[in-house]
Amino acid sequence: MDLEGRHSAQYLALAIGVAYSLAGLAGFFVTGFDNFAKETGETLLGLGVNPLHNVVHLLIGFAGIALWPRLDTARIYGWALAVGYGATFIYGLVAVGERDINVLNINNPDNASTSLAPCSASPSPSGHRPTGRGLVDALAGPNPCPEMLCSLAASECVRRTGATPGGSEPVTRVSRPPL
Repeated sequence: MDLEGRHSAQYLALAIGVAYSLAGLAGFFVTGFDNFAKETGETLLGLGVNPLHNVVHLLIGFAGIALWPRLDTARIYGWALAVGYGATFIYGLVAVGERDINVLNINNPDNASTSLAPCSASPSPSGHRPTGRGLVDALAGPNPCPEMLCSLAASECVRRTGATPGGSEPVTRVSRPPL
């Protein structure tokens, strides 16, 4: 496998894939296979797990490992994680403490971690520099600077214009219209 010439989004997809695969496997050592889709109170590093939650981690992990070799699929994987974890956060707001609907055994630390995932995952898989806006850009409509994400606090956007032979990366500053 040639690791040179890969984009950071690809390495991120691979790293997330490996981490989630390991978390899914480790989760089965904690939960076994009993109470497959029930709230169990069992945790792995403070995060609630049950066998169904472990299977979800394995699927997320295997998808990252499968999709990392191509830039377009690595980016799709990153956006799917951002959207999926955003939805999981909303589900967790309702499900925590509700035994009848909490099929993933989500607890408050799970919810805290899933609330951050969309914000951190969405800029990086798109291939742009992280700016702290995350999912806001995706939901706010057309990006005024289509080649990058803009900071909420910034009055300008930074756009990559290509690397120079010396390795430095020139940028162009573009005014951003007010939100």
